[in-house]
Amino acid sequence: MSEKRRSDCRKALVVGLMAISILCLNSVVSAENSDAYFVFGSQANNETFVIKLTDPVRIKEARSIIRGMQADRTHVSGRVVKEPADYNRPWSFHLAPDSISFFQNNNETCNAGIRDVEDRLQEAGGNFLPGNKWCPWDSKVIKEMKIEADEK
Repeated sequence: MSEKRRSDCRKALVVGLMAISILCLNSVVSAENSDAYFVFGSQANNETFVIKLTDPVRIKEARSIIRGMQADRTHVSGRVVKEPADYNRPWSFHLAPDSISFFQNNNETCNAGIRDVEDRLQEAGGNFLPGNKWCPWDSKVIKEMKIEADEK
């Protein structure tokens, strides 16, 4: 094989590897910037609730909770939005994605069960769940959900 041919092969290999690297990097960035949906369960009863996370840090944190790698802040907290979300049926409310965080301990004024919030939704924001802040003490993220585009 001539030196020119070897040089051309090396260049083609380098260009090919660079293209693959760029494609892989774009896939990782795209995956990190996409929304993720998680189910949290109530440990006191058999109800579940779906949350939408948009913050890559919170998404990573939720996945760590599921894998058992985060054992301290495992409960869900966020601001109640008094409108249904297609991904959170049958509930007539959801949590604002940009307000969701995880906690270990919180104050009593934001603690309520899923069914309690549903039943008293019109009262939320007043004496019940002041500021619409909801922090069910018995909540825990239990799994990630894949949501189809038409369910969002």
